[in-house]
Amino acid sequence: MSQYEQEGKVDSFEQIIPIFCEIMPKHFKNLHLPSSTIRLMLLLFAVISSMNCQLETTWKKPQLVFDFDLDGVSDEEDLDDDNDGIPDEIELTNDNDGDNIPNHQDRDSDNDGINDLIEALGVDKDGDGMIDPWDEWSDSNHNGFHDEYEVEPLVVQVKEGNKNQWQSHNEFSGISLDLDGDQIPNFWDLDSDDDGVNDYNEWGGLTIKTKIVDTNADGFDDRLIGHIYTQGDKETRSGHPEEVKDELDLFQSIYKNEVQDGVSAIDADGNGKPNFFDKLMK
Repeated sequence: MSQYEQEGKVDSFEQIIPIFCEIMPKHFKNLHLPSSTIRLMLLLFAVISSMNCQLETTWKKPQLVFDFDLDGVSDEEDLDDDNDGIPDEIELTNDNDGDNIPNHQDRDSDNDGINDLIEALGVDKDGDGMIDPWDEWSDSNHNGFHDEYEVEPLVVQVKEGNKNQWQSHNEFSGISLDLDGDQIPNFWDLDSDDDGVNDYNEWGGLTIKTKIVDTNADGFDDRLIGHIYTQGDKETRSGHPEEVKDELDLFQSIYKNEVQDGVSAIDADGNGKPNFFDKLMK
């Protein structure tokens, strides 16, 4: 081994030529390099040696980071992957409607055409199935879960023996999270009010369901975005009308529907309950 290989350091540029001539041929003796390549190697060698550095090559396996709801929190750390206000620990990876999209990423888990956020008694002013970002959404602790629903949960599951009880801080006007008391929450129940009429038909959907159109694979039919939404006069923090109603609140439902089937509106009797939550409406 030469003195240059032993010391591993160059003190002056003049040493570059003998080092290159002595060391390089042993490693590249079978290579025929153009003069431009040799000049570049000399320059790089001079810079590295003058800094007394050692080259270390470190390769790390690339990691893919998934963020289904694009809220800046990876799915691995996100407590609500689809931003529908229902915690992933409740939705789990089950696939209730069999559309190959797990509940925690499915914004319509029972595939009845009504997004989970609305069926969970949440507020959805644009009808896209996610908590509205511009005036509702906040996540101060960056865990992917809406701050308000951490303090006052939209969905609470209480297990008593073999029974499941479902509760929500947004229950109002006789509408509960499990309206028919069958231990199945509205967002997994195809007939939420147990009146014998499928929820899909009660909001003014098609009589015979057509194949779902879902280009972004969120479980919610793209054609229905914006069709069912919540709205109220002088909305409270929860998005529901005030407890003390004024004349503008009377006979006004917070639930609106842009789909008209020519037969019934989403709240046909104007009692503040949408048809799919109103057992009196068949």
